[in-house]
Amino acid sequence: MTIVSLPLEDLKTNPKQSDIDFSSPENTERVERIARSINLVLPNGDKYGIREPLEVFQNGDTDTYTINKGEYRFRAAAQAGLTEVPCLVVDSDELIREYDFTSSNTLRRQVPLYELAASVKYHKEKGFNTDDIIILHGLKNGSYVSKLMAIFKLPKAGIELVKKEFIQDANNIYDLKALGLENVKLALERCEAGESAPAVIKELLQLQKKQAKPSAPKPYRASFSFTEDQCNLLAKKLGINPDLADFKEVFLAKLEELLEEEAPTAKQEKESTSDSTEYYQKAEIEVDHA
Repeated sequence: MTIVSLPLEDLKTNPKQSDIDFSSPENTERVERIARSINLVLPNGDKYGIREPLEVFQNGDTDTYTINKGEYRFRAAAQAGLTEVPCLVVDSDELIREYDFTSSNTLRRQVPLYELAASVKYHKEKGFNTDDIIILHGLKNGSYVSKLMAIFKLPKAGIELVKKEFIQDANNIYDLKALGLENVKLALERCEAGESAPAVIKELLQLQKKQAKPSAPKPYRASFSFTEDQCNLLAKKLGINPDLADFKEVFLAKLEELLEEEAPTAKQEKESTSDSTEYYQKAEIEVDHA
């Protein structure tokens, strides 16, 4: 077997690939990703190119060859603007070709999520930018890279969930990250006992949400600036003297008094429609009185 550089025009697609719809969005995207990797410019100025030769066999005594492995690379090379590609010319024995073709399509190894994340992390630390990482690993977008990197911010039990391949969908990582530490540990225990990770995480998230204590209401802040006429009118309505030197303090004290009087009724109304145990909270008010 020898590796040679062959013109794209001399290569023929394999009829056995006819069941693959290369025009589908998924396969179109895959070809585009490979094409971007081919044109990736390396630090020395060279292009990344095709590192794994296509496997081809010669069609009899002709100058043409049929692709046994590498049709995605063949299509991507054309899209990337190449005119020739490296090819490994293999034995033309039909039975051997059939074994090679079948094994390449049915026994192709899927990279585990943690292994993929570790590789992305390695390239990040080596200074590769996100766009280059997307191209090198054939990823969809920068959001997916972020999800992979989020794995390393999980607690130890969360990382174990990914390492042990209980989680193989990066979309589950942010949900796992939202779980409290004890729930992450519980998720690991349940998955090790045979339960499905996505189902366990969803259940624990719902339970965690129900058990969460309602947060205390934030104080309301307001700032008012009155004209002299407005100030006199307010003072009259509240029954205080607008000419007092400490008018601001007296005004605020009067407002607090009114709020205290209204609070019990408002609290009762709130409790009739809510489980909240805390409704009334003093307002923080600032008044400018010239």
